[in-house]
Amino acid sequence: AYAARLDLKEVGRGLDLYHARFGRYPARGAGVPALYGEGLLLGVPRTDPWGHSYELVHAHTDGVDPT
Repeated sequence: AYAARLDLKEVGRGLDLYHARFGRYPARGAGVPALYGEGLLLGVPRTDPWGHSYELVHAHTDGVDPT
């Protein structure tokens, strides 16, 4: 679980850098790999300690579920 916490901090930094560079967050479907593809995070996307890929979930504030 500690490794996952560190991974999420790294993804958070990548999201901050992405937003600073592009003025928005990665599009739905681009997800965590977009942070690596833009060179904001180094290496390749990791999986969590349970073997699952990390995913970005867009929050919605208008009460409508976009999915």
